[in-house]
Amino acid sequence: MKLNKETLKNHKISQDRALRLRNLGYECGDLEGIIDLLELGLVDLEVLSLGDFYKKNPDNGVFNHIINDGEYIIYPLLSRYEKLLHSVFYKINGDYNLIEKIPLILLGDIEIIDSLQNENQDKFNNFQNYLITDQFGVYYPVINIIILDTEKILRFIKEEELPVPVEYSIFFEKVLLHELGHWISHELSINGKIWDDENFFKSCMDVKEFWANYLSYLMMDDKHRLFLKYLAKEYQSIPYQRYLEAIDKDSVKVIKLLSQRENLNWEDLSTEIKSIENLY
Repeated sequence: MKLNKETLKNHKISQDRALRLRNLGYECGDLEGIIDLLELGLVDLEVLSLGDFYKKNPDNGVFNHIINDGEYIIYPLLSRYEKLLHSVFYKINGDYNLIEKIPLILLGDIEIIDSLQNENQDKFNNFQNYLITDQFGVYYPVINIIILDTEKILRFIKEEELPVPVEYSIFFEKVLLHELGHWISHELSINGKIWDDENFFKSCMDVKEFWANYLSYLMMDDKHRLFLKYLAKEYQSIPYQRYLEAIDKDSVKVIKLLSQRENLNWEDLSTEIKSIENLY
């Protein structure tokens, strides 16, 4: 469905989430609108402002370049995805809960982020920890939004000479589940505590991408898993391939390592994974 900007401005966040944003340096009051939050800069942290993405017209923030004709396209998260999210943890004994609302899913252009990264390399290096940017999608931590670049997916399918045809739906769901993997690893409540925002941002790319791909892998069927492996091996960097270390392990034991997500760097996490016996 489509919602106009005024409708989205009325989309409020909880007081708890507003407090988390203020703790990160956002100057926001309680229950700010989603659009206003995305336009906020991180002035105190001296990093690139979300509202500064388009330098040629400072009055326009990043969202004016994600939408077409003044409208945002909202992807309605189907109930089966919610069931998949919970199915990942049902075998684990302990307090593992997805208590936060599912992220707002937007479909739009994320390439403006890539272009600004090239134009403002030094400044962007400081900012990228506050924004999880993948090849075809973006996860906005704390703000709780995911953006999927559907046109980039379509171009990739059309322009790359893939050995076998790829269904758009499989590609789309792979990207969606990967970004949901980021969200799960960050927002999952374990014994009443999520992955601390600052610690999540500071965690290395290998750790964040391991959990995103591994959790998405657990939610996939065999056809999606084959495509995930192919894309990671042929078109993506090493951090996106890290999850392969865990796919033959006991998933319950691997997921339990999430309880140590704030303490394990990649080397330590990899050592823990390798210590788990293979299932086959």
